[in-house]
Amino acid sequence: MIVKVFDKIFISNVYDANNVYKLINLNIGGVLTCFECNGIEWCANHEHDKNDKNNLLFYKDKLIKFKGEIQDEINSTKTINNIVDYDDKKINVYKNKLHDECEHCDNIIFPQELLNGKLENNTIKDYINSMIEIENDVGIYSFQNSQSILKETSNLEHTGSGKVGESGKMVETEKMVETEKMVENEKMGENEKMVENEKMGENACMQNIRNVQTVCEMNKTMRNNFSISYNNIYKMKHMYLNILDTYDENILNHVEKAHKFIDNIINENKNILIHCMAGISRCSSIILSYVSRKNQKGINHNFSILKSRYPFAHPNDNFYRQLLLYEKMNYNLDGCNEYHNIYKKIKLNNKLIEDLKFYNLNNNKAPTSKYSCKRILFNNNDIIDHDTSKHQIKKKYGNSCTSIFIEKKEWIMTDHKMKGIIYCPNTSCNTKLGKWSWTGICCSCGYLQIPAFMFNDSNIDHIKININ
Repeated sequence: MIVKVFDKIFISNVYDANNVYKLINLNIGGVLTCFECNGIEWCANHEHDKNDKNNLLFYKDKLIKFKGEIQDEINSTKTINNIVDYDDKKINVYKNKLHDECEHCDNIIFPQELLNGKLENNTIKDYINSMIEIENDVGIYSFQNSQSILKETSNLEHTGSGKVGESGKMVETEKMVETEKMVENEKMGENEKMVENEKMGENACMQNIRNVQTVCEMNKTMRNNFSISYNNIYKMKHMYLNILDTYDENILNHVEKAHKFIDNIINENKNILIHCMAGISRCSSIILSYVSRKNQKGINHNFSILKSRYPFAHPNDNFYRQLLLYEKMNYNLDGCNEYHNIYKKIKLNNKLIEDLKFYNLNNNKAPTSKYSCKRILFNNNDIIDHDTSKHQIKKKYGNSCTSIFIEKKEWIMTDHKMKGIIYCPNTSCNTKLGKWSWTGICCSCGYLQIPAFMFNDSNIDHIKININ
């Protein structure tokens, strides 16, 4: 699923990121892929396509050839919702290899119907299935759509001249509509304005809808002469970040490039999709770093909001400690306080990242108890308390918790699976202690914990810590 978690920011896994026509429908103008990936079907920026990537368009479910140079004909600095205005052919294509942490542009053929932001997924699929099939070796030409009419209308709008004729009437009508909208906006309350502005942002593409071919119009020109209107080519900005989901990966090395890319997309009044393989750790870490730097409300606060909107979000312990360090550095990697000195050491030697666990970056109170099997497993600060007023789905066993749920610990091995058994990390013991699941486990109190790392209380020892 593709979920909106903050203003203009969406999150998903790689599977949903492949649904590029849903992305277009959501007014997503940029995609940030937070891992080394060859599986984005609509991306022409792959090694095996490196000789042809600037001459490829994504059509329906595959990449097809474009007759001519795309960078000479398709790209322009004037866009509305990534629908290109081709009166001025200003070229700006990013030529880069896959996995370089720099921006490039992918081009997708789409029908006018997708510009309706309220379409259901099945309806989107129906429109795409209605597009005619094309042979892999058939090249597509392009043409400008109603160029003379668009230029005439554009001149009238800029000069304000009162020419008599259909174009003049069109401009006059548009001005009357704009005036009526201004009067309506003045009458609206602040809350209504916010809702209206959000709807306008999500459906901004409707402004240029008359220049985009419908499915039927596309099929006709494709069938007759293998051609497509320029305005039916959607520019999707795309960046790869080569982030490893490991305990010695320095994710702070990637945040500045990621933030710049996100800012560029949002400044164009577009939405952005940030995703990784499973949609759990890497993408949520990048989102938390960006949002926390913007609103200055802290990593923990924003993580709570992110979890409430997308329960699968869960940075690994290494990433989360680095995010807390980032907060201590006031979201600035350049500085001279004690936390900047820690970061400088980490930057020189990734193995020192593990030492962050010895710093109280989360300002936790001193633990009062610990839980162990043949070794210490966790302390009371790691336990997640359940608010039964939220996510309560059953009361079969009453209101008490018969199990213990904790935040993920480094010694719990998940091995890129969705669920599994928790064993004692002591190799001479290997006792079954509980279970874990990225999709959640329901506690006996009725609380649905997502993700869940659950221990059976009877399988572990509870030891009080002598603070003195």
